[in-house]
Amino acid sequence: SQVWIDDVELTQDLPDLRNLVHNPSFEIVDQESGHPSDWDPPVEDEWISWVGAQYRSPLLDSSSSSSGTRSMRASVTYADISGLSQVVHLDQEKPNPIIVGIRSKLDNSIGKGPPGYYGPDNLANLILYVHHQDGTMQEVSPTFCLGESDHDWDYRRGAFLPEKPVDFIRLQITVVGTEPTTSLWIDDIELFELAEDSSRLPSVKLAPPRTLVSDWGESPIALPDRITAANDDNHLFLSIPANEDSEEITVVLNPLSESPFPDHHRYLYPVIRLGRDGKAEIGKAVDKQGYVKFGLFNPCKEEGISSDISERRWTLSIPFRSIGLDQVSDLSLGLNVQWSGAGGERRWNGKGLDTVHLGRLILAQPPHLALQSVRFGNRWETMTDQSQDWVTHPPVYSGANRATLNLYNPTAGTEFELRAGIEGRPDYQGSIEIPTGETKELAFDYDAGHGGMTEFEIDVRSGDESILSTSFPLVVPAPIEAVLSQEFYYDRETSASAEIHTRYSPLPKEGRLEISIIDQRSGGTVFSGEASVAGATTVIEFPLDGIRTNDLPVQDYYADFRLVDSNGEEIGSATAPFGRIHPTQRKPLPPIQTVEADERGMLVLNGNFRFFPIAPSLRREERLEAIRLGANVNRGIYHSRSNPSKDEPDIFEDTEATWKLGAYTLPVGPGPEAMEDFRKEADELLAHPGFLGCYPKQFYYWNLPPEFDDYRREIEKIFRNHKNHKLIVWGHHDSSLLYDLDQPQWPFEDPTVGYCFVKIMSRPGSAWRNAPLLTLTEQILNPNRFKMAEVNGYVSWSNDEIVPEHFLTYLSLRADRLKPMRNEAYLAVIYGANGLYQYLTHQSGGLQRYRGWFQELDFMWSIFVADDADPRVEVTPVESGIETRLKHVGGKYYLLTANASERDQSAEIHIEGLKGMSVKKLFDLPGKMALEGDTLHDVWSKDDAFVYEIEAPAP
Repeated sequence: SQVWIDDVELTQDLPDLRNLVHNPSFEIVDQESGHPSDWDPPVEDEWISWVGAQYRSPLLDSSSSSSGTRSMRASVTYADISGLSQVVHLDQEKPNPIIVGIRSKLDNSIGKGPPGYYGPDNLANLILYVHHQDGTMQEVSPTFCLGESDHDWDYRRGAFLPEKPVDFIRLQITVVGTEPTTSLWIDDIELFELAEDSSRLPSVKLAPPRTLVSDWGESPIALPDRITAANDDNHLFLSIPANEDSEEITVVLNPLSESPFPDHHRYLYPVIRLGRDGKAEIGKAVDKQGYVKFGLFNPCKEEGISSDISERRWTLSIPFRSIGLDQVSDLSLGLNVQWSGAGGERRWNGKGLDTVHLGRLILAQPPHLALQSVRFGNRWETMTDQSQDWVTHPPVYSGANRATLNLYNPTAGTEFELRAGIEGRPDYQGSIEIPTGETKELAFDYDAGHGGMTEFEIDVRSGDESILSTSFPLVVPAPIEAVLSQEFYYDRETSASAEIHTRYSPLPKEGRLEISIIDQRSGGTVFSGEASVAGATTVIEFPLDGIRTNDLPVQDYYADFRLVDSNGEEIGSATAPFGRIHPTQRKPLPPIQTVEADERGMLVLNGNFRFFPIAPSLRREERLEAIRLGANVNRGIYHSRSNPSKDEPDIFEDTEATWKLGAYTLPVGPGPEAMEDFRKEADELLAHPGFLGCYPKQFYYWNLPPEFDDYRREIEKIFRNHKNHKLIVWGHHDSSLLYDLDQPQWPFEDPTVGYCFVKIMSRPGSAWRNAPLLTLTEQILNPNRFKMAEVNGYVSWSNDEIVPEHFLTYLSLRADRLKPMRNEAYLAVIYGANGLYQYLTHQSGGLQRYRGWFQELDFMWSIFVADDADPRVEVTPVESGIETRLKHVGGKYYLLTANASERDQSAEIHIEGLKGMSVKKLFDLPGKMALEGDTLHDVWSKDDAFVYEIEAPAP
């Protein structure tokens, strides 16, 4: 025997509430834009941190839907993001529970979250931004994960009780790409306000017309308190509750209410009257500017309409032809139902029976072939020895791939023709047979091409009729990727190596890799060689003889790699820039005696030493390696002598070892659990010349329990009373929180020496140069007023912090974009606490890639902390978004520039009073620099930040 089970749900029944979401199933489409009405792109999400990701607009998809004719499909690749949002007005007078529901399905997503945690680790989320009547925003935005990947439609419902009466909610749905193409389908979105008498809530007055979604079939589900509908090819079936024996029921059906070509027939529509005596009659309603009049009625049987009343419920079977339709309409029908009795009149839509105020009935469409899931490649299965990192080793090859489709067939037909593949490449074509009611997996080979963005197209036909046609954006990797062991080599190193990741299929049997080292200054080739392809990863070594050494980190050479087949035909190529530098000369650090902030809030040690710390947040062996490379702060973990860790030394051993390397220690902790030990050890620890201070326990600062407030006061008291003033940094590692001491939630107390002031920040990646003093988010804050904070430039796919988005002094500095950042450090620069994040330590080469960054920082350090120079700088045009700072150090001027416009720009920069100046662009960066008198011309790409060294004759 066989048993089929499908669509099993256990859902608590709700009252017949008003859905406050406009156009919840995307049936109403704006005729100009082609997008669903009432829906907007998502707002930038401060929580998930998708700043800089490529936004891809979602599309209407008629090939798959939970109900009605279509759904919305958001398809994204890798670091793309897609989604949509809608503002829902409630105008609450008191906090009432909010219920949200959604149907969704997710395909090709590797996002996962901890058990029971609805959060952005899952990458597809419904988030509610709750705005209160008093103008504040709920601190924790309710977030609901939209399911696990690779199965059919899910229904999810969640609820929460607002903290205060709600003005409006922004309902936002987003998905982040993690594979060649991740797809999220959404449909039937609901948001209800729950109360004893929901029909009288202010939100009901703001609600859109009601929507009723029909099921496919001949039997609508019978529910005691609401109207339900079903339909087949020829009939509409309605189930309508009859609450009182004495009630008369009027059913209005307007098949043309949503017609894009309105004429007088739109205002002349069928009406069915269900009498107290059990009679069912049909007539016409005439709508004239909102005034509705009924004409003569005839028995429903004359139009083929059958009716039945039993158990206080009417059931109607209405032929489409009887209401003016030839077949199932893909437009929604106008619908309203009126109950008239001794208690007066009640209407299903709560509004009039005229065309404008009718609700919507969305008909179920005839079953059709449905695409349940699609996989574009199986690289991870065939190369199990390779990393499954979705950037270095994507699951799709360049060249030949094997795709897998799952198709469900609810139709009577069983034989189809499938055509699928990449636009413009040879595609797969074949006949397929899928029995009615079954799902079939189809696997086939296709050619994905040699890299780049393309479209994967699927077309299924039955004879000459197209049954299913859709496409997905697809990123195909380049045939090879080259990763040098380092981006900068020291002069004492005689050779270098590169990993070549071969991402082409099939590998040529006698293929080879050719390497050339090119001098970018002369254009000449300084080395050439070749190697056999060793498989998915080939390691190639090459000598550094003849490679010049620079004082500054300039990548003035590049390695060019070519993959060729046995005939010498090129399959793919890749380049990797590099340079050669002297080891960083560490700046001497003085023993700490005092820590304070100057009048500008900058951190000053011992009264005159301006400090620019770098605190790696890494494993201990990596922290020490970073210090050897040039870092000057070790941000370790606080462990007392009496409670040591097996993996980390105690705080005294760690501080002493770091001090011997010439750097300070600024640990995370002590937390509340370590305060007993810290009381005993504080005098000795704070007296150590290399102990800079600490990050106490990182927690959220609203609604703190009393024990956390006590902990905070105690640790501040210990620091405040000690003769050696050290630094306290309050904040979360990945959140940037500023607390205004004038606000009552953080009462002013005797300020501890060393409170930090946010002054400079970074723009990571190739554009990080000099950006710390240039970003648009920079604010000059009074250090005597603001308690602390930490500001990070970072990208995170996880979320272990919650940010109060409405907090007016909150600054969020995230990476500008994801794609250019892969081989760069993620930096956070604060006078007082500066994080160097470990994004790259998970990749080949680890901390060695930081060499050039430390070298450059060593050169720029004194320039960053210098005062601004007097000459006025003017940028033309102003709207170019080119930001500037002019510094004067060692008799020379340094012009710091950064492109904040997020697009390529050209501009000219006039420096007043520097006549006869000479200009040199540092670090051999690209652009088209030209100098005319005291005006500088250049071109910046959207990621560029340039430094110019300027010499001018004395006036």
